Amino acid sequence: FQDDADRQNFIELLAVARARCNAEVFAFCLTRREARLVVRVSDVPVGRLVQRVATQYSRNNHAKYATAGYLFQHPYRAYLLEGTAHLLDIVRHVHRAPLEMGVTEDLDGYRWCSHRAYLGLESPEWLNRVPVLELLGAFDLAGEKAGAEDGEEPAAGGVLAASASPGVPSGATPVAGQGPAE
Repeated sequence: FQDDADRQNFIELLAVARARCNAEVFAFCLTRREARLVVRVSDVPVGRLVQRVATQYSRNNHAKYATAGYLFQHPYRAYLLEGTAHLLDIVRHVHRAPLEMGVTEDLDGYRWCSHRAYLGLESPEWLNRVPVLELLGAFDLAGEKAGAEDGEEPAAGGVLAASASPGVPSGATPVAGQGPAE
């Protein structure tokens, strides 16, 4: 991303693609060189969502900067999270990326990350915070699962974390055919 206008363009394209692909976005983070997303897809594969955003973003970028050729250096990577057991971990991983990459020292003020929405500072209508907030409410102050003695698990389908970054997030399984094998 060259500037904030490029990041805003990406966010707007993501919102449109999310609606067209019937997907849910739980978290996002845009840094200088990558986009990290936590999404749940339904009948449309995650590759189609990524393709919609990347193709239109590339067209807009080439028109704006009068360039041509490949815009993305590496293919995207997708990781499958079964249920919601690791949803909090992957959202935390995505939200902490700007800190760990040295993009910002003030995560609360970094506007290209859904962390601000979870703090209540922004409320993008296309971001689904409910499952994550429910999981946060399912833990008591001691860090124990509320209702753990009942053996209850929050219900949810598979969640995909798509990233342009290396490494497999904690609790995630690489999805076959979704980026290079490591």
